[in-house]
Amino acid sequence: MSPHSAILLAGGQSSRMGTDKALLQVGSRTLLAHMQDLLAKSGIADVVLSRNDGQPGHVADIVPNRGPLGGIHAGLSACLHDRVLIIPVDMPLLTPMTLGALLAPPSGCVRFIDSELPCVVEKSPRLYGYLQRQLNMSGGQLSVRRMLEFLNATQLENTCAADQLTNTNTPEQWNHYAQSHQF
Repeated sequence: MSPHSAILLAGGQSSRMGTDKALLQVGSRTLLAHMQDLLAKSGIADVVLSRNDGQPGHVADIVPNRGPLGGIHAGLSACLHDRVLIIPVDMPLLTPMTLGALLAPPSGCVRFIDSELPCVVEKSPRLYGYLQRQLNMSGGQLSVRRMLEFLNATQLENTCAADQLTNTNTPEQWNHYAQSHQF
């Protein structure tokens, strides 16, 4: 497997959750620590933390308030490798095996059918140009789905449990997953 970097998207406003999702508790640690551990178990040592909290080592959005594309845009230049796994902080049920399926193809942009994140992209002038246009344009397309369509992402069959690819965006969703999986 070729070397990969990862961008862990943890800089959102968590407006639907009402509190910073990255700081929710998964057992005795934060969701952020849980996801960082997942990336380490998946064999990724170069992890860029996209987080708008001003902490040392965290990469803040260059173009603020533009959602996940803002975090991807800011994080790409900090990645050491050309192939980059992008993962949101709010998918606590992901496993190394699921991420391994995305990381297995040796090249190209990859995602699961019916799920934009997590995904793998390749750093390129084409991707940077797309992100620059969308982030700086009034009415730009700010969805990860549109970015992946632009990149002609290969769509892999989802062989993992369906709940692995579900975001926990609201207190109700978080409580459901916390109770179901004994967080």
